[in-house]
Amino acid sequence: MTQTQKSQILSLRTEGMQYKQIAEQTGLSLASVKMFFSRQRHQPRRCPYCNKPLPKNAHGKKRFCSDKCRIYWWRKTRATA
Repeated sequence: MTQTQKSQILSLRTEGMQYKQIAEQTGLSLASVKMFFSRQRHQPRRCPYCNKPLPKNAHGKKRFCSDKCRIYWWRKTRATA
């Protein structure tokens, strides 16, 4: 599966299409589309500031790898808003 197909699959899903419709639209098999989304769920979450993967034992609400990243990210986004 090419990078173009992956981005197309994601954009079609955000438009509200079902897996079967996405498979027909892209010309991929239904199994390929399902496997793509299954693998997407298992990707490690990443810190929005430094893009490091969060630890596996991080609870669900944790967004940043450290307080330093959290503070820098909030300062940066608050300054641009």
